[in-house]
Amino acid sequence: MYIARLSLGYMDMMRNHIRDDYDLHQLVYRLFPYSAERDFLYYADHSNGFGNINIVIQSECLPHDCGIGRLEIREIPDDFLNQDSYWFRVRINPVVKSNGRIIRIEGRTDEATAWLCRRENAIGVHFDEKTLDKESGGIIRMQKCREEHPIVISYADITGILNVTDRDKFHSAIRNGIGEHKGFGFGMFQLRPVKEDRR
Repeated sequence: MYIARLSLGYMDMMRNHIRDDYDLHQLVYRLFPYSAERDFLYYADHSNGFGNINIVIQSECLPHDCGIGRLEIREIPDDFLNQDSYWFRVRINPVVKSNGRIIRIEGRTDEATAWLCRRENAIGVHFDEKTLDKESGGIIRMQKCREEHPIVISYADITGILNVTDRDKFHSAIRNGIGEHKGFGFGMFQLRPVKEDRR
């Protein structure tokens, strides 16, 4: 696997008409022009100030530099996913189904973290609940076309510590992401082995 960082400044955004998360979504797809299927996940970090965005991209194949922004790439070591505990950040799109309708979970930290904890077994981890925090959350609005209604998606960024309980499930979850929606920066775990902070 590869991990890449695409750094975009204000002028990169202006010159390439990048207005919202839908445009960022399309830009990330341009990094993989030869891929028939989406085999990448990404996270768009808007916290670096007005007009500056860092996009962290995890992929099975090497991204193609399309000449927009600054792209840095490194290969993930084979043993990186063989640690027992990790600090993590993940952006989720927490929804529940009720009577055939999809309902967004918004606002409350405990609801978003509970959504994530219900997936422990499927992911092959145990979350250290006392460390879990909803770092940020809200609504993303995107405009696919001027004539169409905006796309509205709820999100929550969860951070904390996870302990691996099933290595195979964990590897699969990291490679494939979690949740039903992964196309707009959702589902990718950003990981850092806990032992790194104990040195």
